Amino acid sequence: MNRGEFHKIKSDYLANLYRLGEWFTYDDGGVFEGKITGIDEYGKLAIEKRNGMVCCYGLKEVVFL
Repeated sequence: MNRGEFHKIKSDYLANLYRLGEWFTYDDGGVFEGKITGIDEYGKLAIEKRNGMVCCYGLKEVVFL
């Protein structure tokens, strides 16, 4: 896969990402408000918390409440 194809796939994925850029309540072992900002280079979900910290989560590491 060339770099252009990767960017197209990532762009399409982000365009269809549920709740992207909206503040909601999540649970990662502790309840917090955050907004999905995208994915990291490993495909983990990036969520920005209200304090500005961005955390990245793998499958089933965070739950939307």
